[in-house]
Amino acid sequence: MSSPVSTIHGYAALEKNGEIVAWSYEPRPLGPTDVEISITHCGVCASDAHAISGGWDKLGMPINSFPLIAGHEIVGVVSKAGSEVSKVSIGQRVGLGCISRTCLRCDLCAADKEFACPERVFTSNGVYEDGRFAQGGFAEAIRAGEDFVYVIPEALSSEHAAPMLCGGITVYAPLVNHGVGPGKTVGVVGIGGLGHLALQFANKLGAGVVAFSTSETKREEAIRLGAHKFVNTSDSAQLQAAKDTIDLLLVTANASNMPWDGYLWSVKRGGKVVIVGLPEEHIPVNVIPVLLNDISIMGSVIGGRQQHHDMLEFAAKHGVQSVVEMLPMNQVNDAIERVRRNDVRYRFVLHN
Repeated sequence: MSSPVSTIHGYAALEKNGEIVAWSYEPRPLGPTDVEISITHCGVCASDAHAISGGWDKLGMPINSFPLIAGHEIVGVVSKAGSEVSKVSIGQRVGLGCISRTCLRCDLCAADKEFACPERVFTSNGVYEDGRFAQGGFAEAIRAGEDFVYVIPEALSSEHAAPMLCGGITVYAPLVNHGVGPGKTVGVVGIGGLGHLALQFANKLGAGVVAFSTSETKREEAIRLGAHKFVNTSDSAQLQAAKDTIDLLLVTANASNMPWDGYLWSVKRGGKVVIVGLPEEHIPVNVIPVLLNDISIMGSVIGGRQQHHDMLEFAAKHGVQSVVEMLPMNQVNDAIERVRRNDVRYRFVLHN
């Protein structure tokens, strides 16, 4: 039997590009395999800003519904549990990422690719089978299926764990999926919310790491985070010197005016370009280096459940840590506005 519905208080945009204000909603009844998480921390992802602004609408992304409580990098404590919950317990510190439910029956779910399940429910603005919309983590609590709730290792503090639930898995999954390790050279484009984590993961996986950035001011920090070399892409000579040096180029930036020609020529013959940053404009691609050097261009979106567990354990074991700025939950408008201005080093985390 499901528990009675209670009211959850949070902060929502009531309309596209609108101010985020205090707002409450009645969640779906707690199912037998569901848990309710009392939220202590929630990271602010660039995709939260895009979802509120509708910036991706013209590129074919699902249109968001409003009111919208964004936020999908959630850490908190299990406060309620359904009658059949067995993987976590009340009082346990857990995390919840981009996906809160899938069918768990299809071939994609069986292959640890639940993020591609046709019945997936996004943690924020997902649609349940009954047609109700899911509300996210800029709130006091949230409900989700226990299969998508992850125990946070003791070595990770809550504020540093929160960005791992989207930012961390977004870069960890493609690095592991494409065999990054000793003998490979990884290029990371963009030293921001995703890139600063990618540098650390690639380094700890044993790869040679090259940071690509338009900002010379990030050279020292990129090296500290794990880069062995730094390429200032505003300097054509540095970009030219990087030609044919990269096995896997992970593009974490999402600016529309990036020097794509230089990036593509930096990739070795038979190398790969994996795009994880989502721009609001189409990407101009010169196919000449792609064809001549047999380069593969692909995308990646988060990872499966097991990869979430693996990523958190890897981060705890190897000291991979998000660089964060903390703000109270009620200052979410300030955080979103500064994310839009790229004025954060490197992730905001809101706390209750």
